Amino acid sequence: MHQWKVSGAGACTLTIPLPVSVKLDQIVIGGRGVKGAMWINYVDFAGTPHDPMELEEAHFEFGGSAIHIVHRGDALYRSDDECRHLFVVRSGSFKSVMADGRGRSQVVGFRISGEVLGLGGLSNGRYGCDAIALEDSAVCDIPLEVLESACHGTMPLQRHVHRLLSREIAREASLLLLLGRMNTEQRIATFLLDFSVRLHARGYSATEFRLRMTRDEICSFLGIAPITLRLGLGRLQEKAFVIVRGDDVAILNPGGLADI
Repeated sequence: MHQWKVSGAGACTLTIPLPVSVKLDQIVIGGRGVKGAMWINYVDFAGTPHDPMELEEAHFEFGGSAIHIVHRGDALYRSDDECRHLFVVRSGSFKSVMADGRGRSQVVGFRISGEVLGLGGLSNGRYGCDAIALEDSAVCDIPLEVLESACHGTMPLQRHVHRLLSREIAREASLLLLLGRMNTEQRIATFLLDFSVRLHARGYSATEFRLRMTRDEICSFLGIAPITLRLGLGRLQEKAFVIVRGDDVAILNPGGLADI
């Protein structure tokens, strides 16, 4: 265990597990003590087998970085806020919400522990959506100016940032496909399989997990009505592909879901 300095309203010292070597979507967060009165977070972009990177942690010291606690229902940032940081979800989960000109909002994505928030703000310097905590969550902030400076002098780091951006573009393309060409069962199956794969990549169970978002939030993301979601989940259970009890999901037949 380790004590982290928590900034923001109601600043306090929070005791949470020290993330010494936690792979987070090509980012590894590591904590190593105190330098003077300043808390240090190290950020090292982990290499792939085809692109080894052996850099000292000191190359990625982000002096003054902090673990931010965002309570359930609160916003980490709002649409059109100036993009000054990227955020790695240390624990918990978030939804990304966009509003149209008529005041209607739609959920456009979910981020879980180990994933990055704020990449969309790199395009024009402002975040393109609201990031709302689905539960009490903790994020590690990455100052954008420090990251840009590090990228400027390190080509492998630039490539890793480019990969993160490419994934963001791919997710948006997948969302368009999800909403535009799939029927109800396909949308629900794809949603559940996507969560399964992402959780498994971070060391969690791929077949048993809890959905932290509400049914209405899932419907908003998938572009379907609540009754449609209920009936669709019912059909998947009748086929023995999944079991759903409240927020808990058990995937019984991943291959069957993938074949829908």
